[in-house]
Amino acid sequence: MPDTIDVLEQLRNEVTRLRHRVTELEAQAIPPEPTAGFFPPLAEPFAALFRASPVAVVITAVADERYLDVNDHFARITGYAREEVIGRTSRELGIWADLADRERVTRSLWTQSVVRDIELTFRTKHRELRTVVASLALIDYAGMPCVLTMCHDITERQLAALERERLLQEAQAAIHVRDEFVSVAAHELKTPITALQLQVESMQRLAGKGDASAATIERIGSRLTAANHQIDRLTQLINELLDVTRIREGQLAMRWEVVDLAQPVARVAARFEEQFAQAHSALTLELAPGSLINGDSSSLDHIVTNLLSNALKYGRGQPIEVKVSGDEASVSLVVRDYGIGIAAADQHRIFERFERAVSPDHYGGLGLGLYVVSQLVTALHGLIVVESEPGSGATFKVTFPRLARSGLS
Repeated sequence: MPDTIDVLEQLRNEVTRLRHRVTELEAQAIPPEPTAGFFPPLAEPFAALFRASPVAVVITAVADERYLDVNDHFARITGYAREEVIGRTSRELGIWADLADRERVTRSLWTQSVVRDIELTFRTKHRELRTVVASLALIDYAGMPCVLTMCHDITERQLAALERERLLQEAQAAIHVRDEFVSVAAHELKTPITALQLQVESMQRLAGKGDASAATIERIGSRLTAANHQIDRLTQLINELLDVTRIREGQLAMRWEVVDLAQPVARVAARFEEQFAQAHSALTLELAPGSLINGDSSSLDHIVTNLLSNALKYGRGQPIEVKVSGDEASVSLVVRDYGIGIAAADQHRIFERFERAVSPDHYGGLGLGLYVVSQLVTALHGLIVVESEPGSGATFKVTFPRLARSGLS
């Protein structure tokens, strides 16, 4: 029998031989890194074109997909320094915004060898999204299969196109609003003029009869009252248009003075007595005296007039409540009606120009009243809000800073 020591020595030699063989096989199975400094420099004039290209140019190895070289434009649009990219893959950098795009481009490239003008989105170093139009081609450089990619950044062009589209839509919307306003304004202005013309013609006929009886004089007086009502309506419409023009041109002239808010409210309410009676609507006033603010009487008169007109128009003949009150810091005016109400989705836009929450076919007006109110309230350093539900009426609340006693002179 062989000596035990000899057998062990043979086994050790065999293990050593096998270990060397495994090392050789591993060396054959794992190729050397092709991108870790083994890529030869680009030859002129290609190198000059590569560096000076106005588009991003990238060379990647097919074997391991690592970046072999990138030009300055690639660095500019991605935010990466060249040294941060070379030897790394797009997966490692997280450049692809959508990996499905990467797979799609790879399949097309292997099938066609060239892919032209494909729109792709990638992420920059700072994770911003950029859009490029890319062309890719399989090339062989220094015996190494590579992919040459050229990318033209169209992000700014896309943003400009989106901005142009937005501006176009805004212009079209503005034209639509203008055309609708012109149509409504023409109708609203024509209505009182037509009514006024009819009243004048009726009085002319009565006067032509030479009848001076009490009945005829009474009829003429009634026609004059109706004519005066139409004149008031026409004046209000014209004033609204003038107000909008002054607001847009920044020509609102304020005569600042100490005003007890209860006074202009009472004054305007008295002017509305006849209209409330015609609408069979009861008006309740609750006015706290000494509600002093720093304001402009004419503007406050206009605010109250528009709010009461609005309440009458949409109040369906129901009672209307007006209240002036305050605390140490502020004074508020509340106008409450029990009419048709305003949907939540419409409560913001009713304060915009030419906006209304109802069809102009059922309710007249230019859609300017609440816009004017909102602008005047803002000019007076106040705030206006509305609370409403459809069918339950609306409450408009205007709040102004209370004038401190030290502000009185």
